[in-house]
Amino acid sequence: MKTWMMLANAAPLFMSEMNGNEKIPFTGIIAVTLTGFAVVFLGLIILIAFVSLLGKFFESRSNKSKPDAPSAPKQEQKPAPKPAPKSPAADLNEEQAVVAAICAAISAMGEAEGTTYAVKSIRPKQAPVRGARPAWYMAGLRDNTTPF
Repeated sequence: MKTWMMLANAAPLFMSEMNGNEKIPFTGIIAVTLTGFAVVFLGLIILIAFVSLLGKFFESRSNKSKPDAPSAPKQEQKPAPKPAPKSPAADLNEEQAVVAAICAAISAMGEAEGTTYAVKSIRPKQAPVRGARPAWYMAGLRDNTTPF
Protein backbone atom coordinates (compact mmCIF):
# COMPACT_ATOMS: atom_id res chain seq x y z
CA MET A 1 0.00 0.00 0.00
CA LYS A 2 2.84 2.36 0.81
CA THR A 3 4.40 1.83 -2.66
CA TRP A 4 1.17 2.85 -4.38
CA MET A 5 1.00 5.99 -2.30
CA MET A 6 4.54 6.90 -3.36
CA LEU A 7 3.61 6.33 -7.01
CA ALA A 8 0.55 8.53 -6.63
CA ASN A 9 2.64 11.27 -5.01
CA ALA A 10 5.16 11.15 -7.90
CA ALA A 11 2.53 12.09 -10.51
CA PRO A 12 2.38 15.84 -9.69
CA LEU A 13 6.13 16.04 -10.14
CA PHE A 14 5.81 15.04 -13.80
CA MET A 15 2.91 17.41 -14.38
CA SER A 16 4.69 20.50 -13.12
CA GLU A 17 7.39 22.30 -15.03
CA MET A 18 10.91 21.28 -14.19
CA ASN A 19 13.79 23.69 -14.53
CA GLY A 20 16.41 20.95 -14.61
CA ASN A 21 17.51 21.20 -10.99
CA GLU A 22 14.91 18.87 -9.50
CA LYS A 23 15.71 15.22 -9.11
CA ILE A 24 13.12 12.69 -10.21
CA PRO A 25 12.37 10.30 -7.36
CA PHE A 26 13.05 6.63 -7.92
CA THR A 27 9.37 5.81 -7.53
CA GLY A 28 8.56 8.18 -10.38
CA ILE A 29 11.06 6.45 -12.63
CA ILE A 30 9.56 3.07 -11.77
CA ALA A 31 6.03 4.38 -12.39
CA VAL A 32 6.90 5.70 -15.85
CA THR A 33 8.76 2.53 -16.78
CA LEU A 34 5.96 0.21 -15.68
CA THR A 35 3.37 2.36 -17.42
CA GLY A 36 5.39 2.22 -20.64
CA PHE A 37 5.70 -1.56 -20.49
CA ALA A 38 2.00 -1.94 -19.73
CA VAL A 39 0.98 0.26 -22.68
CA VAL A 40 3.28 -1.55 -25.11
CA PHE A 41 2.15 -5.04 -24.07
CA LEU A 42 -1.50 -4.04 -24.06
CA GLY A 43 -1.05 -2.68 -27.60
CA LEU A 44 0.60 -5.94 -28.69
CA ILE A 45 -2.22 -8.01 -27.21
CA ILE A 46 -4.82 -5.88 -28.99
CA LEU A 47 -2.89 -6.15 -32.27
CA ILE A 48 -2.61 -9.95 -31.97
CA ALA A 49 -6.34 -10.25 -31.24
CA PHE A 50 -7.18 -8.01 -34.22
CA VAL A 51 -5.02 -10.01 -36.65
CA SER A 52 -6.40 -13.36 -35.45
CA LEU A 53 -9.99 -12.11 -35.78
CA LEU A 54 -9.26 -10.88 -39.31
CA GLY A 55 -7.80 -14.29 -40.16
CA LYS A 56 -10.88 -16.09 -38.90
CA PHE A 57 -13.16 -13.64 -40.73
CA PHE A 58 -11.47 -14.12 -44.09
CA GLU A 59 -11.16 -17.88 -43.61
CA SER A 60 -14.90 -18.21 -42.97
CA ARG A 61 -15.62 -15.89 -45.89
CA SER A 62 -13.49 -17.94 -48.30
CA ASN A 63 -15.12 -21.19 -47.11
CA LYS A 64 -18.60 -19.79 -47.83
CA SER A 65 -17.71 -18.55 -51.31
CA LYS A 66 -16.37 -21.91 -52.55
CA PRO A 67 -19.28 -24.05 -53.74
CA ASP A 68 -18.83 -27.79 -53.81
CA ALA A 69 -17.54 -28.71 -57.25
CA PRO A 70 -19.44 -31.54 -58.92
CA SER A 71 -17.28 -34.59 -59.27
CA ALA A 72 -16.14 -35.04 -62.84
CA PRO A 73 -16.55 -38.46 -64.43
CA LYS A 74 -13.36 -40.44 -64.33
CA GLN A 75 -11.61 -40.90 -67.64
CA GLU A 76 -9.67 -43.96 -68.57
CA GLN A 77 -5.96 -43.47 -68.24
CA LYS A 78 -4.06 -43.92 -71.45
CA PRO A 79 -0.71 -45.68 -71.29
CA ALA A 80 2.27 -43.36 -71.41
CA PRO A 81 3.87 -43.01 -74.83
CA LYS A 82 7.11 -44.82 -75.40
CA PRO A 83 10.20 -42.66 -74.97
CA ALA A 84 11.82 -41.36 -78.14
CA PRO A 85 14.98 -43.14 -79.24
CA LYS A 86 18.19 -41.59 -77.99
CA SER A 87 19.99 -39.26 -80.34
CA PRO A 88 23.71 -39.71 -80.91
CA ALA A 89 24.35 -36.40 -79.13
CA ALA A 90 22.91 -37.87 -75.93
CA ASP A 91 25.74 -40.42 -75.82
CA LEU A 92 28.42 -37.72 -75.65
CA ASN A 93 30.22 -37.35 -72.40
CA GLU A 94 30.56 -33.95 -70.78
CA GLU A 95 33.94 -33.15 -72.31
CA GLN A 96 32.76 -33.97 -75.83
CA ALA A 97 29.62 -31.89 -75.30
CA VAL A 98 31.72 -28.87 -74.31
CA VAL A 99 33.89 -29.27 -77.41
CA ALA A 100 30.78 -29.55 -79.61
CA ALA A 101 29.28 -26.40 -78.05
CA ILE A 102 32.50 -24.43 -78.61
CA CYS A 103 32.70 -25.58 -82.24
CA ALA A 104 29.04 -24.70 -82.84
CA ALA A 105 29.54 -21.20 -81.39
CA ILE A 106 32.61 -20.57 -83.55
CA SER A 107 30.80 -21.90 -86.63
CA ALA A 108 27.80 -19.61 -85.99
CA MET A 109 30.13 -16.64 -85.56
CA GLY A 110 31.86 -17.50 -88.84
CA GLU A 111 28.56 -17.77 -90.73
CA ALA A 112 27.51 -14.34 -89.47
CA GLU A 113 30.76 -12.83 -90.78
CA GLY A 114 30.79 -14.86 -93.99
CA THR A 115 34.09 -16.57 -93.19
CA THR A 116 35.09 -20.07 -92.20
CA TYR A 117 36.99 -20.82 -89.02
CA ALA A 118 38.76 -24.04 -88.09
CA VAL A 119 39.29 -25.17 -84.51
CA LYS A 120 42.81 -26.55 -84.21
CA SER A 121 42.89 -27.26 -80.49
CA ILE A 122 41.03 -26.64 -77.28
CA ARG A 123 43.12 -26.48 -74.13
CA PRO A 124 41.81 -26.09 -70.59
CA LYS A 125 42.60 -22.88 -68.79
CA GLN A 126 45.50 -23.04 -66.37
CA ALA A 127 44.51 -23.57 -62.76
CA PRO A 128 44.27 -20.26 -60.90
CA VAL A 129 46.91 -19.26 -58.41
CA ARG A 130 46.28 -20.67 -54.97
CA GLY A 131 44.07 -18.28 -53.02
CA ALA A 132 42.68 -16.59 -56.14
CA ARG A 133 38.91 -16.20 -56.20
CA PRO A 134 36.72 -17.55 -59.03
CA ALA A 135 35.11 -15.09 -61.43
CA TRP A 136 31.58 -15.79 -60.14
CA TYR A 137 32.70 -15.10 -56.59
CA MET A 138 34.25 -11.79 -57.64
CA ALA A 139 31.14 -10.79 -59.62
CA GLY A 140 28.93 -11.45 -56.60
CA LEU A 141 31.30 -9.55 -54.35
CA ARG A 142 31.28 -6.60 -56.75
CA ASP A 143 27.46 -6.60 -56.97
CA ASN A 144 27.03 -6.63 -53.21
CA THR A 145 29.67 -4.04 -52.35
CA THR A 146 29.17 -1.49 -55.14
CA PRO A 147 27.33 1.60 -53.88
CA PHE A 148 23.88 2.25 -55.31
